[in-house]
Amino acid sequence: MSNPKADLSAIVLEHVHGAVASKYDELIAHTKATLLEAMATAGVVQCMISYAGFGDSGDVNDVHLTSQDGAPMSALGTVDIAVQDNRYVDGAWTASTGSKTMSISEALSYFADLVVNRYHPGFENNDGGSGEVYLEVDTSRVWNEHRDYYTESIYSEHDL
Repeated sequence: MSNPKADLSAIVLEHVHGAVASKYDELIAHTKATLLEAMATAGVVQCMISYAGFGDSGDVNDVHLTSQDGAPMSALGTVDIAVQDNRYVDGAWTASTGSKTMSISEALSYFADLVVNRYHPGFENNDGGSGEVYLEVDTSRVWNEHRDYYTESIYSEHDL
């Protein structure tokens, strides 16, 4: 049996594949480079950002930063991140890009939101989903592990 939520996600991705997906890709690429540089400067070697949601609500749960010796750490400092502002004005959606200064931890949460909204839009709906976004400074590797949750049923009918 196919996963109906995965099918819906594919339809949504296909629908937003044009300019919206391109804008997400630009923001993700810019933010990725900025964060990897800021993390290296702060002595962070790896980051894991976890998120979860269901029932129409979802968000980043935690940002875990790891130092060179494998110990958990906090990244101090701020970073300037490109942000997109979407607004409904005069009967149409408009999007503008600006810059915002935020803590490295806030910027990592923002980055995870960009990734999840780009590749798993609506993950928080119905039974929801969860996952992690990872950044490795040494290799510049960034990846997302995601799980969609869904309710499955088995139908049966009996004439008596």
